[in-house]
Amino acid sequence: MDVGFIFGWAKEQGVKVPQKSDGSANINELFALYNEWKKKGGESKAERSDDSSNKENRNDKDDKPEVVELDENSELMKRVEGLSRKERVKAVENYLREVLGGRDIEFHDGIKATVTGRDADKLARDTYHAEKGERRTAELSEVEKLIDAARFVKKSEVTEHNKDRFSEFRYYRVATRYKGEEEELLLNVGRNIHTNKYQFYAITSSI
Repeated sequence: MDVGFIFGWAKEQGVKVPQKSDGSANINELFALYNEWKKKGGESKAERSDDSSNKENRNDKDDKPEVVELDENSELMKRVEGLSRKERVKAVENYLREVLGGRDIEFHDGIKATVTGRDADKLARDTYHAEKGERRTAELSEVEKLIDAARFVKKSEVTEHNKDRFSEFRYYRVATRYKGEEEELLLNVGRNIHTNKYQFYAITSSI
């Protein structure tokens, strides 16, 4: 039984995922709740389905990776229309502060993260890229959908130039489509070395 399955079971049964003091999911307690439920004769719909539906990067509903459509006519894309690249960065940063600032963002595995002003600035600056700027803007216009559809794929050590900020990285994969072209992205989440809390700080291409 994998972690993806147990989260699917919790969602199906309306069970609140227990959390550790750092805000991450307490997997051991969740499995204990599941085992208690099984003793009472419970059987999960997700458990009866094919094992492939339990992959963390799958959509719970139809066993297919969920593709997030990036809309050229989104509110953010309209806000930045006609702006210079520099002006667009500021507009995107303000949008991210409105949408994500001051609240916890919860990923599918129970990890909660925030977006600081510095993170919003980093995400927005990626839209300055001459080649990828428009696509990056379209991605951020649907940032909440990206977070909902993203699935955890790996944890890694921190790169040297980020060791002053983070102690570890977590990566969440999500499939997107822009102007008919599909691309897998990674949502990058870092654990702050000072506060021990998670921050959503970048979007990169999945490789």
